[in-house]
Amino acid sequence: MGLYNRERVIQEVYFGNSSELTNLQKQFSLFRSKYINNTVFNKKINTDPELLKFNRMTEDFFGFKSFALIIEPELELNACTYPISYRLDTGLGKKYLESTKTGFKFKKEAGYSCLVYMNSSFIVDSRFSDREVFAIILHEIGHNFQATLNPTCTGFSIIAKFVNILTLIKDIIVALILPFGYAGGKSVVGDFNALTDLTIQTTTKLKKEQPATVEMFYGIKNIIGVGKGVFMNALIALSAIGVITNPIVSIATAIYNRLASIALQPEQLIYSFFGYQGEKVSDNFASIYGYGPDISSAMLKFRPLGAGYSMLEAINETPLLGHLYNLFTLPVDIIFSLFDPHPADAARANGQLKYLEVELKKSDIDPKIKKQIQEDIDSINKLIDEFTDIDMEDPYVFKRIYAAVLLKLCGGDIRELFGSQNNKNFDKAVERSDKQKRLNDVKIK
Repeated sequence: MGLYNRERVIQEVYFGNSSELTNLQKQFSLFRSKYINNTVFNKKINTDPELLKFNRMTEDFFGFKSFALIIEPELELNACTYPISYRLDTGLGKKYLESTKTGFKFKKEAGYSCLVYMNSSFIVDSRFSDREVFAIILHEIGHNFQATLNPTCTGFSIIAKFVNILTLIKDIIVALILPFGYAGGKSVVGDFNALTDLTIQTTTKLKKEQPATVEMFYGIKNIIGVGKGVFMNALIALSAIGVITNPIVSIATAIYNRLASIALQPEQLIYSFFGYQGEKVSDNFASIYGYGPDISSAMLKFRPLGAGYSMLEAINETPLLGHLYNLFTLPVDIIFSLFDPHPADAARANGQLKYLEVELKKSDIDPKIKKQIQEDIDSINKLIDEFTDIDMEDPYVFKRIYAAVLLKLCGGDIRELFGSQNNKNFDKAVERSDKQKRLNDVKIK
């Protein structure tokens, strides 16, 4: 599927599930099928030939020079990337963006490389469908397109480059002190497109030719991951005891620790303030490929599941204990949300709903696309209704009530009062691409 009747008017930016994207999804599912319900700590997962094939297919689909999905051995449900537009040796990417019948992609001459990190907890947890996990990958890839699709993200990318120059020395020092560190090494690599490409090319060659070396490295990371998991679950248990027995002190301590963290890393405030729009763009990026319901359901379920930690999940599932814990941590969640670039979970689902509703109202929509958009809308409406359904026996009920109130008042997140939908921004991106194609045709003639 693609854009309908480009020669007259851009009608909708909803590409849906093209055959090429379907094949990419199938390849990811083939890779993931080997690991579902297995241990989080598997040293062979990153050398799997099916994963390497998925990486090459992703390069072709999105126009990357090189791409790598890196599976980190971690219990926490998380994924991340380092946007191309933040790097010190790239532009903002607008002149290299093109719109095709299958979606947005970069022209190969851009030479852009993309790293996406996903914790193995997402790969092995069968409570997340293949489509949900793939939607999260699309979200992370979307961050690499955000500066080309939204003017706020374009402006923030310029600020991010400046901040990265100031923090580069610190990142290098951290990387040297903690060479196997998740954040330190990734940040330094992510600061430069050339270094990202070199890292992907080198590690890909190692995975093919010397898999035992790579597996030994991940064997060490597995040991670290096991220790970290034990520590974090114990910390959560102690925190839960403190929250329930002395909620006021626990709330004050959590706020103090967060403010102290910001004082040590003031750039967090910049990313928190400007990053919200980038998250919305990346969620919508998944939606335009037909994954709106999947990114929504993934975001709505992972916190009640304990975000990957068995201790937190056990607390959430325990009657009375879960009620008290979620009630007492709600004030902290509300305050912390002000410093978090990510929209509230219900707001993320609602954002996909609003994007698709606008697309559905556009005129002259291809009937097949209209049907798929309507199905996506119906699915998301059902998800939101289920998430905000009030059941007093549910330990997560207080947070669901809060989410329902925010949905009613401001679309799920107070920042939605000052935000806007991305439909027009995506339309303009397609128009720029089509205009450039016409200019190129004229030059060729």
